[in-house]
Amino acid sequence: MPQDCLTKLIIYLLTVFFSSINLAKELLAKGTLFTGTLRANRQMPNTIKNPVLQEKESIYIRQGRILLCAYKERNGRKPVRIISSFSKAAQENDKPAMICSYNKFMGGVDLADMMTESYNDGRKTLKVWKKVVFNLMHRMVINAYIIYKENTSDNPKLSRLSFTQRLIEDLAKDHMVLRNENQDDNRQNKNKHGIRKLPGHREKDCDVCSDRNGYGGRRRSRTVCRVCGKGVHRECKDNHLCVES
Repeated sequence: MPQDCLTKLIIYLLTVFFSSINLAKELLAKGTLFTGTLRANRQMPNTIKNPVLQEKESIYIRQGRILLCAYKERNGRKPVRIISSFSKAAQENDKPAMICSYNKFMGGVDLADMMTESYNDGRKTLKVWKKVVFNLMHRMVINAYIIYKENTSDNPKLSRLSFTQRLIEDLAKDHMVLRNENQDDNRQNKNKHGIRKLPGHREKDCDVCSDRNGYGGRRRSRTVCRVCGKGVHRECKDNHLCVES
């Protein structure tokens, strides 16, 4: 790979995964303007790192061509930190112009991450490889929805939530049918278990027809289910739902 291409690739990867002040300076030195969000654990002035802001309030810090901004959209939400070597410290629609510009032109990884987080079902207890697999599945569903919107004749088109729900139902249909059939078979098989006679003159309440507190009263049986050991009359065995102990 030519050195030029390798440098561009490295800078691109850094831009995607590691937005920082140093990266913005490096890109600016190579004649490339840059706008991106900053994570709270990046190195930056404390005014931007831990801003004290009210709703719709923003704060700026500039160093030469590099402009840093922290903005809080509303109370209860964390502030957004953004860096740019292109934008000015101006407001647009009650928010910093650099954020409007970023929202307008962002794409690729940032946009995909934003869409993935909309219906994120991640769990902190999941292992890393499971999180990676589920993240890939989320992105596959997003791509499927994009293809659906471009090619469907539905009017109106399904929302992304409705599309995702229908996709899950369709993928799970065969499994659910098979599971229900297996449950029905298990119930039938459990009802077909044989019975055995209790030794001596022992008796147990019949699991089917005996009801100590009901109208029928207590009815004892000298036979029990071979599997669960509950009392069952011979004439009641077909109605006995056996639950293995």
